[in-house]
Amino acid sequence: MVDIGPWSVTDEESLVACYDQSVQHVYRYASRFTGNDRARTDDLVQEVYLGLVKAARGGLGEVGIGWLCTSVRHRFLDRVRGEQREVRRLRLIVSPTEEHTSDETVDVPGLAELPDRERAALVLRYLDDLSVPEVAATMDLTVHATESLLARARRRLRGQEVRDA
Repeated sequence: MVDIGPWSVTDEESLVACYDQSVQHVYRYASRFTGNDRARTDDLVQEVYLGLVKAARGGLGEVGIGWLCTSVRHRFLDRVRGEQREVRRLRLIVSPTEEHTSDETVDVPGLAELPDRERAALVLRYLDDLSVPEVAATMDLTVHATESLLARARRRLRGQEVRDA
């Protein structure tokens, strides 16, 4: 059973104790967002604990497992949004005839194979038990766009082909 804190993170020793008691839970949670990609999970968890060190230096005081998991979620979604912005920028540069279209239809057997946005939406909706409007707010989408994203992700998990938007 995981100690969910709160931990007082006022010095190096208490920070290490917080890390030791929470890292396995945080790692498992992060791996769900990354589709069990070890390198991406390692990076994400490292960012979360680096953020904890910075917050502790700023006088955070106490932290619980909820704070750590929320940090995982926010950092992952920030990465996804950043990647989307980069793709949009690249599309402005690359002509339509040069873009890859081979991935237009994809049959995906499992969660780890889903695109980041779809996997994140499913994790938020079904693992974190957020309502569709809460998922939409978290991901900066409209409720309608979130419903479509979730439906598309569920179809992919069932092995049905879905055209990428």
